[in-house]
Amino acid sequence: WIQVGSLPSFQPSELMKDSVVLFLASFLSRPGKAYRTAVSIAVVALAAMLIVLQRDYSTAVVFLLVSFAVIMVSQVSMHHIALFSIAIGVPSCVFLFTEPYRIRRVVSFLFPSIDPTGLNWQVHNSLQAIRSGGLFGKGLGNGTYKLGSIPEVQSDFIFASFMEETGMFGMLILSALLITFAVLGFRTAARHKVFGNTFISVTAFGITCMILWQALVNIAVVTALLPPTGIPLPFFSQGGTNLFMVLAECGLLYRCMLLPPVEASHG
Repeated sequence: WIQVGSLPSFQPSELMKDSVVLFLASFLSRPGKAYRTAVSIAVVALAAMLIVLQRDYSTAVVFLLVSFAVIMVSQVSMHHIALFSIAIGVPSCVFLFTEPYRIRRVVSFLFPSIDPTGLNWQVHNSLQAIRSGGLFGKGLGNGTYKLGSIPEVQSDFIFASFMEETGMFGMLILSALLITFAVLGFRTAARHKVFGNTFISVTAFGITCMILWQALVNIAVVTALLPPTGIPLPFFSQGGTNLFMVLAECGLLYRCMLLPPVEASHG
């Protein structure tokens, strides 16, 4: 985070994620795919390296997943996609085992019974909170696990508290909202692609992927499907920078939806 005086702190990696998506959409929509793909891979690798150097491995992983999806949808050759996978995948695996706390998280994920009151305390309690919610939950504001049993419940693990208070019924509503968001975003990307407006199409696709990946990774972590990592749940988690950028992404996606394909193809 960057702190300037009394101003709210700002997380530059959140801005970088959106900036690189817009860069890739603009750069890869121009002629000269081979040259531009190689440059794009270098830019993505450099940006990911800067994020990793700030010890934010989880944000770097989401950033790489979204970048990979954007490059794939930009109709580059399989040769360059394979090059991207090697250039990004191998260093990512190496960095995963360069910090002791990352190794501990992977081990605790693979062997959850090793330390249920230590490394797995957060995930263990989040699963208990989800189970206690039942079918319809305890009611909004009536959850008890948020009172201290689950660390960082207001940000990374807010989904557990949400499930405790709304139950499976709330999960169905949240799933329906995410699916609706995905359909609207990807349909916008497909509509502009048909009319040849690659920039708007890839931008809409990248923004939709960015928000969906964050949501899926967060839910997977809380439900013990992925190792613990610090990814907020879009629209729900506390966090000024992430929430601000998610709303900015939605505004940009909404603008892409409003653009008529004919007008966009000339813009």
